Amino acid sequence: MPRDNWTRPVYTIKLSERYTDIGPEKLRIEQGRIVEVIHAGQIDGTPEFFVTPGFINCHVHWGMPGGRTLEDIMTFVTGPKSEQEEVIRENTLRSLKVGITTVCDKGPAIAGPDAPWVYRAIKDLERVGSAPRTFFSAWTVGTYGSFAQHACRKVTTEREADELIADSQRVGATVIKIIPEWGYPDYRLVFRKQLFRYLVIKAHGRGFLISAHAKGCEAILAALVNGADCIDHGIQIKDIDYRVMEKNFRYMQQAGIFFAPTLEGLLCRYEGALVNGDGAEDSSYEWNAAVLTFRKVAQKLAENILFASDAGSEYTPHGSLRELYLMRSLGLGTATIFRAATSNGARFLRRGSQLGALKENYFADMIFWFKNPLELSLQEWEHLEKYIAGVMINGNLVADHI
Repeated sequence: MPRDNWTRPVYTIKLSERYTDIGPEKLRIEQGRIVEVIHAGQIDGTPEFFVTPGFINCHVHWGMPGGRTLEDIMTFVTGPKSEQEEVIRENTLRSLKVGITTVCDKGPAIAGPDAPWVYRAIKDLERVGSAPRTFFSAWTVGTYGSFAQHACRKVTTEREADELIADSQRVGATVIKIIPEWGYPDYRLVFRKQLFRYLVIKAHGRGFLISAHAKGCEAILAALVNGADCIDHGIQIKDIDYRVMEKNFRYMQQAGIFFAPTLEGLLCRYEGALVNGDGAEDSSYEWNAAVLTFRKVAQKLAENILFASDAGSEYTPHGSLRELYLMRSLGLGTATIFRAATSNGARFLRRGSQLGALKENYFADMIFWFKNPLELSLQEWEHLEKYIAGVMINGNLVADHI
């Protein structure tokens, strides 16, 4: 599709909060970035494709294989690294093929000092164009009593918090993922509030983003009060007092706090539980609570919602766009969903001047479409990847479906 550093004439789809602009353009690409844009009236030829920025999935787990039971996942992550590397490579390529060019990895399923080895492997794949650009949390952080505590690096003191931040900085992480609560049914907060606050302040001082696994009301409010940058899951937002949450909606919008609903992950776990007959009660509650919460808050938090599928976790595959289909089936508009999957993700990662748009000096991460994806029907969105003609990352064509 690119020719002599120029794309063919294409219909670029540019989205902002106030408008959607679709028009014929050509883009010149050098050293992985868009360096010039020629607009309508200055180009010859009829555009063949529609083009959007590449997708940004803000909740994945590269170190987990996806589509498997929890027991299978734990067997996988403790197995030979050579086998893990092969599966990881397959999953990164699968993700690129569906247009996911950037991800935020929310932590591995192991807690030891060697946990970040996965991200060294990912960086090697990135260098040869075989993986999306990856921002990551080197460890999943929790305390005694946290959900999935077996996979958490325990932080119980300010000294341990300081060591975590130093170690995360040493291995190149940019995000710290915290699990401050227990799981179903009470979702009680187990991370000390004062320590939570200390960790957020210190991490922000070193330039880290803080993402909080917060399903229950206590953890959601603690994440908001303590200044977390992202609330993952958030299924009990619907249960928080309306007046309290209305105030917090405004605060989230003003402070740039994002919401990662992980609809696909929650639905996949529920579907898997129905098949295997294990965990159906809690997964059913969480999926239905997520649906009610999303319907309640999606429009109010439209500029703060992220594409966040929880890929890799229990029963949840990599390289899937089902999250976007679920967002639409629950009432969100197509343009809003594309912003969630592009510019919103870039803003969350603090890369809004480099990613998530088709502008000069931005990375040349693009999806070429056979049809305008904003005009496809809900039924067509169920298989959105079928309408992708090609995918580019850093100016290199990594998937060509023509």
